[in-house]
Amino acid sequence: MENQRQNVSETEDLLAVFQRNTRSKTSTDGGEYSEPIPVDLVAEIFVRLPLKSIARSRCLSKYWASILRLPYFTELFLTRSCARPRLLFSFLKDGWMPRKTHHVSVVCNPSTGQTLTVNSRRRLGVRSYFGYDPIDKQHKVLAMTWKVNRNYWMVSEEHQVLTLGTSEPSWRMIECCIPHTPLYSEYYNICINGVLYYQAVNKSSGDCIIVCFDVKSEKFSFVKDKDAFTTSYGCAALINYKGKLGSLLFRKSFTYYGSIKLRVLEDAEKHEWSEHIFVLPTSWKNIFQDTWLHVVKVTQTNEIVLARSSSDVLYYNTETNTIRKVAIHGMEEAFKDGIVYAFGDHVEDVKLL
Repeated sequence: MENQRQNVSETEDLLAVFQRNTRSKTSTDGGEYSEPIPVDLVAEIFVRLPLKSIARSRCLSKYWASILRLPYFTELFLTRSCARPRLLFSFLKDGWMPRKTHHVSVVCNPSTGQTLTVNSRRRLGVRSYFGYDPIDKQHKVLAMTWKVNRNYWMVSEEHQVLTLGTSEPSWRMIECCIPHTPLYSEYYNICINGVLYYQAVNKSSGDCIIVCFDVKSEKFSFVKDKDAFTTSYGCAALINYKGKLGSLLFRKSFTYYGSIKLRVLEDAEKHEWSEHIFVLPTSWKNIFQDTWLHVVKVTQTNEIVLARSSSDVLYYNTETNTIRKVAIHGMEEAFKDGIVYAFGDHVEDVKLL
């Protein structure tokens, strides 16, 4: 509550300063004139405001709205936001989950509340992924259709790409050299430094692979994974480990999680992985026993962030072999349904879709 009051106070102070500096001034001959404020100074003022104030300012003035849509401002805001990444939680309203086989891809910016429906050529049997090219600063949607065999989705066929932010976005067909079946989960894919990674099965050989899609060049490559990431305990989560692709897998010992296996992709061309095993103390079995866990991220200080089916987040330090719990307040009702998704390194972005 104190933080909210402080944010409101800071917002009012900044807007008051801005309004005072945009008032008309009296010239030496008695007339009035407007003294314009440099655009970069206006941007510096707005970048210090919270998102709600920026959204409100867009509606108050066409001039302000034009500044807030400038690439210079959106990049300035994003740079400032990247310095303070956050955890993003999402959950299903009233515990409702659609079960129909129709597929519609929706891109959402949680910062602005905007949503954009991107319809592919087909509504059935479509798998979509979201990637970002940091060089050209473009977001793209990768979609693929699935071949049906006896009511089962067997293998990806057509591959399409859609670039967001263009005047007339349209799907483009691209080629993929290896038929594969992607695994279905929001935790089995990640985009790191312009490369989208997702787990799949090579339908020709049956091997487990990591698909690597270069968002800029729109080219596919593949990394072999000698250790099958599908086990009796589930699939490994893909993570960003110090700028490299990593996978984390929990291993059970009787009824509780006994260890964590971390694998890091060191050389994609040579398919080389490094491996680390972290053994959890048996005294922690009450913490990890009979609970749903998923990996959110790995911090710069080598802490593995874990979310579970309760209103707290766990931080496991791999160097000190210690754990700490951080309580999440205000989401108790959402956690009761047990369907809560957590995402790490979320940064606010005011760019409109």
